[in-house]
Formats: sequence, C-alpha cells, structure tokens
Amino acid sequence: MRARSGIRSVFAARRPASRSRLGIDIGSAAVKIVELSCRRDAHRVEAFALEPLRPGSVVRGSIHDAEAVGDAIRQACRRARTRTRRTTVAVADSAVSTRTLKLDASLDDDALATAVAHEAAEQLPFPVDDMAMDFEPMQLAPDDPAKVEVLLAACRLEHVARRREAIEHAGMKPYAAEVQRYAVVRAIAHLAPVEMPVVVADIGAATTTMLLVSGDGSVTAQEEPFDTGTSGFSTTDLLRLIARLLRVVARSRPTSPINRLLLAGGAASIPAFAAQVSDHLRLTVETVDPFARMTTSRRIDSESLVEHAPALLTATGLALRGFVEDGTR
Repeated sequence: MRARSGIRSVFAARRPASRSRLGIDIGSAAVKIVELSCRRDAHRVEAFALEPLRPGSVVRGSIHDAEAVGDAIRQACRRARTRTRRTTVAVADSAVSTRTLKLDASLDDDALATAVAHEAAEQLPFPVDDMAMDFEPMQLAPDDPAKVEVLLAACRLEHVARRREAIEHAGMKPYAAEVQRYAVVRAIAHLAPVEMPVVVADIGAATTTMLLVSGDGSVTAQEEPFDTGTSGFSTTDLLRLIARLLRVVARSRPTSPINRLLLAGGAASIPAFAAQVSDHLRLTVETVDPFARMTTSRRIDSESLVEHAPALLTATGLALRGFVEDGTR
C-alpha cells in the first residue's frame, strides 16, 4: 500500500542520527506524542503522552497560539521522557488541497518538479509564493502509459510555519510535516494484513473524519465538525454522523463493498462504543490499536497505552514516517 506524501517545503528533511522517531499530533484539545524505535524491522514504543491544550489554541486544525502549543509539546515530552528531539508533525486535512496530475512520464526529476509547480499555480486556490507543497509520482496512467500520475498535496505556508514555530518553541527540531490522512493510512498499513477497502472513523475532540482506503493506496476522506470534548455530547448524534459520513465515502467506491470499520480517536475508547456502532451500522467494527504489532519499552505504562491507543493513531503514523524516509522500517 502506498501511503506516503507530505508537506516538506519548510522543513529540512534530513536523515536523523537517532534510532528513534517522534510523531506529534496537534489536535484541537490535546497534543499527542509517540516515540518509536526500530531494530531489524521490529518497532518498539519507547514513549507516549497526551497533554491538554489551552482552549482556543488550535481551532479546526489551525494553530492560533503557537506558544501555548509549544508549551504543551514541551510538557508532553518532559512527562514521557522522550529521547529524541527530531519530530514529524501533521497538517490537518481541512487545510490541504490535493490533486492527481497526469504528466509526461519521460520527465526527469527537475523537469517533473517544474511541471508540478506550473500545474499547482494553475489549479490550486492560493498563490505559489504562499504555498508549501510536496508531490510523489504514483503509477503510469491506466488510460495513457505515456503519462504518470503524480499526487500533489499543498497548503498555505502559514499552516506549516506555525507548526514549526510551536515545535521550536518547545525546544524540538522539526524534521518533516505531513498531511494527516497519510499518517493515518501509514499506521493502518503497519497493521497488515488488512483486508481492503478499509474504512477508518477518526473521532477527534472537534472533528470526525471518515477515511476510505483502497487496495491501491488511494484515500477518500470526508470530515465534519462534531464536539466530543463536552460532557453533554450525544452518542446518538455521533452514531448518526458516523453513518452519514460512511455513506458519503462509500459512494466513491460503489463496486467495493465495505464490511469493516476501524474506530480511532479519543471517543473510540468509550466503553462498548464499538459494539454500539456495529449494531447501528450492521457491520464489523473494531477499535484500532496501532501498537498491535509492536513491543513496548519496560518504562511504558501498558494499561495507559492500551487505554489511549486509538487516540494515538495519527502520532504513530507520523513517527513511522521517519523510518520510511531514511530507508529503514
């Protein structure tokens, strides 16, 4: 499964010397961090933490108070006693525009980059000078072997710059930034074998995102605001929202039956919630555990890790990216 794309224009993606990689998921209500190490293709959880954010610091994926976010990152790293300072962070799906371009397959790397920049200027809704972007050649176009399909992802520069500001305020070193949905897909891919297509409902404090991942690695995403951060939120309304989002993404793959749903995010840990969703949708529903194929450090509180695992899916995918970048697994 291909699940690699990112927004790297602001971050210098150099190969880190440390054997550990740190993923930081900046949500609306909390910062979540996961530190992983890898030896001989085996991953181990070295540290994790969740740190609440001051209300209003992050609104629907946009950082409004970089210092408050940086303070939360610093506190999370202190409590987790993380051993690495190089970080990968996610940019919210709502801030990112993606396009699949068809370009001349004979172009070399420099010419391809020039062609992508030209297409980005023509197709995206913001000026190139105000754009952080990344792209990846995927496959030859099925309808024209002389063309290659190129995945383009771009956002306004400020979204990446504010994340860098928060990370550096925390005393960390930014390594890369990535579109959130691709971090989720990478974490799911690590759980292989996973029957495709698979649907993931990522239930955050302020937004619920439904992702449909096909066997070719393509992703269909749909998100909607929904506040689970208050004590008065309705489980019934959340069930209806999940059903509605599922119908939307299912229409993008009408010939691929959906038989399984994975629940992620903080609300996924609500007791018996997976069973409620299963009864409501009449399909197999599981609470995701991104660490199912990993070992854990002795200093990890295993019970706490199990409790918070569904909320750490994005941070896990971000940490895994570092191993893909430098050729390790």
